[in-house]
Order: sequence, then structure tokens, then C-alpha cells
Amino acid sequence: MSDQRQMMLVVNPSAGHGRTGRNWPRLKDYLHQHGLSFDWAMTERPLHATELTREALKAGYRCVVAVGGDGTLNEVVNGFFEGTTPIAPEARCGLISTGTGSDFRRTFGWSKDLRAAVQRFTSSDFLEVDVGVVSCVDRDGRQVQRLFINVVDLGVGGETVVRVESGSKALGGFLTFFWGVLATLATFRNKQVKLTLDGEEVFDGRVASVLVANGAYCAGGMHVAPGASPCDGRFDIIVVGDMPRLQLLAALPSMYWGGHLRLKKVSRYSAREVEVCTQEHMLLQADGELLGTAPARFRILPRALRVQTGRHPPFSRA
Repeated sequence: MSDQRQMMLVVNPSAGHGRTGRNWPRLKDYLHQHGLSFDWAMTERPLHATELTREALKAGYRCVVAVGGDGTLNEVVNGFFEGTTPIAPEARCGLISTGTGSDFRRTFGWSKDLRAAVQRFTSSDFLEVDVGVVSCVDRDGRQVQRLFINVVDLGVGGETVVRVESGSKALGGFLTFFWGVLATLATFRNKQVKLTLDGEEVFDGRVASVLVANGAYCAGGMHVAPGASPCDGRFDIIVVGDMPRLQLLAALPSMYWGGHLRLKKVSRYSAREVEVCTQEHMLLQADGELLGTAPARFRILPRALRVQTGRHPPFSRA
């Protein structure tokens, strides 16, 4: 591309229970009418957004925008890198949220309003945000490594994603994930884990969930890590301990406003490197997509990705 400001929009037509694909002609016209110049490509299969992003960056595009939910954004973020090496360090990642959960945007205080999205992309402002690296075992028993930008949840969150993905998302983000969690808790059994942070073992016991958070929200609006910043070079780690099922159900509403952090069996830590070890079957979801199972290792890539933010970024650049 001769114009390196040209944008590529990577569109997931399946996002938002298929609404993204159905609404794309109107969305595309709206963006053009409001002065945005861009090319676009539709995803056709899992991980296709990663391929399309890499192709776009290597072709000279310097802004690639995920049009979809957190899963689409995750694939686009992975496309900015070969392994953990940036393909084009000066390139920017953007987001137009049209998915079911769309939780990463909440950390920035972004709505789904298209007018606000247009303002972000007509501004020159960006933030350099942290990116997480997770290594775990996939469903076929192979060791895999993947990047994430928002939250990884081991335990209840992983089981919930299985239920959500196998059912309908027509109820929208909040109700879809809320009912998914309720159904999961009906049969879920807590897992025995060891948690090591920056080389020091800090926890050995049974848990319902271990969350490794770069952003503050997951599961359709749960405020699981209040105050978490994707720009501070550290993960927030939330451990939901060995609560009985009824206690977990009672605590669930508080997770939508951050009140769970006041509970005795909920612990919060901060670290750059995390290791979760278990001998039990413990599913792991990353940015709302099932990735595999523990044991798992995490490390952070500080300020590794430029995210298009608009004129009033919510976090300090320092």
C-alpha cells in the first residue's frame, strides 16, 4: 500500500449471534459516509482473522481493525505478531465491538456506539498496551502458545465458555454468560491447584477459578479485576477459592460490580509471570474462547501493541 494510513477491517460475520454479518452492509455504508477510508475482509473459519491481519500488515496496512467480539479481537491481536515478535511495531490495532460479550472495550469505557468508533479512527491518539502470552495444553493434548489481550479464566470460566459456545447467544452478552455460569455451577467441582507468581509459590489449595487479567472485565460484563490496567506491565490475578456451590451462587451478582474482592475466599495478586499447576482437568478460556487445559504458564509483553483510542485515552502513557 502506498498510503500507510489506510485501514483494513477484519470482519467476523458470525460475531454477535450472526448479527455482524447481517448488519455489515449498513455498517460499512455508515463508516464510509462518515469519512473513513478502508478496505475489508470477511473471516471464513477459526483463526482466519489472524491470517488476514498478518497478510494486511505485510502488505503495508498500518491500522487493522477487528469488527466483532473479544474472540475476533484476540485473533487479530495474534496476527500482529509472529510468535511474540511484532510484525510492524508502528502499526495500530482497532476495535469495532459487535460481539456478544465485547468485554475488552469496557476497560476503556467504550460503548458500542458507532459515532464514538468513528471518532477513535479519525484521531491520531493511541496507547501502547500490554499483551499476555499463555502456554497450555490444547484439547488434542498438544502444547500451544497464544497471545491474549483481556482475561484468561481457568476453572468455572473455561467450563462456561463450553456451554455458551454450544448454545444460543440470542439473549445478548449479559444474559448469555449469566445463564451459562449458573448452568456450569450446577455440576462444577473445584480444582486443586498450585499458583506460582514471579517464581514464588503463593497458593496451594482448591479453587473455583483463577483469573489472569490484563483488562478488568470478562463474561459479558463481570467486573472481575477492578482497577486492572492493560498499560502497567503486570497481570492482576484473582483467585476464587474453595467455596461451596451455594456460596458461589450467592457471590455471583457481586462479580458484576467488583464486590467479590471483599470475600474472604477471594484473593488478589499482581505479577509479571504466572504458573498454574494442577493434576485435574481444568479448562482454560482466553478472551472468551476455549483454548485448552492447565497446567498453564503466563508472561506479559509490556507495551507490545498500539491500540487506537481516540482523543481521550483513559490510561496514562507513563
